[in-house]
Amino acid sequence: MNVNKKSINTNNKENNKYKKIIKDSIKEDIKSNKNKIKINNINNKIKFDKNNKNNKIRKIRENNKINKISNKSNNKPKSLNIFKREDSYKKFKNINIGIYDESVRKRGELYYLNNKIKFVVKYNNKLYGKVYGGNIYNTVVDLTNYTGYCSCPYKYNCKHAYSILLSYLNDDYIDGNKYIENLQSMDKNEIINILLSIILKNNLWDDVLITEDNLIDRCKSMLKTLLYDKKSIYTFKSFLRNFFLNNASNEELLELLKIIGKNEVDISTESRDYLEIVEMLSSEIINRNDRKLIDAAYSIFKRYRTNLWIFEEYYYDYQKGVV
Repeated sequence: MNVNKKSINTNNKENNKYKKIIKDSIKEDIKSNKNKIKINNINNKIKFDKNNKNNKIRKIRENNKINKISNKSNNKPKSLNIFKREDSYKKFKNINIGIYDESVRKRGELYYLNNKIKFVVKYNNKLYGKVYGGNIYNTVVDLTNYTGYCSCPYKYNCKHAYSILLSYLNDDYIDGNKYIENLQSMDKNEIINILLSIILKNNLWDDVLITEDNLIDRCKSMLKTLLYDKKSIYTFKSFLRNFFLNNASNEELLELLKIIGKNEVDISTESRDYLEIVEMLSSEIINRNDRKLIDAAYSIFKRYRTNLWIFEEYYYDYQKGVV
């Protein structure tokens, strides 16, 4: 009997041992299954997030396509956003903005939209304004051809000039003619007091004193700088093209032709810049179609034939009636 009891106990122990092993293995299986479920859940979440993200990207792309199509269907340029009324945009379409570079126009739009303009006054056919930049720049735009002159380093057809042109097109300007009419109705002493206060405040004595400063003096001053700064030829050409030719009298045209013919500042007469200057002057003289002016220019050409040879081509075309 004792033997049987021992064997039974041994069997029980072994059974318990196996049970424990089975129980532990079941626990491990449950754990691993749980982990698998977790991993599956994580993977599913990642897939869901990825799909969700892809859907968002797809929607954004679709919206962009729709926007592009709608932008294409709208014929009005982005510049229209700067105009307050449709009639302002119509005025804009009728002017020659090609004389302003595209980059200049974009910056000019920003200057106007960001209220960088101190004031704009229209007097007769010109706009006079002050624009904030690195300094406060004095700017003038001629409304007969929309060319701009500014005290900034760029000088001609700059962003400051373009910004005051936009201000004018949007009717953001002061009527200078009306202001002058008001002055005319004032007492003489009142006008003198106003003038005196302006002169003293801005130290404008050089503007009211009589001097002989003219377009030719400006040309001479610019040409002198070529002696120590060859790059200033570009400033001179810009002044010639955008300001001098439009405003010079016949006498001033002849005087400058003589100065260029003499070539006292020693520009290389074979250089592209020199030839371009002579060509601009020759073209303007012939296009004025004034016989006295053309004959006087031809006399100057004969004196400086070597340097002004381009003028002869224009002169002969004129004689043949080609120009």
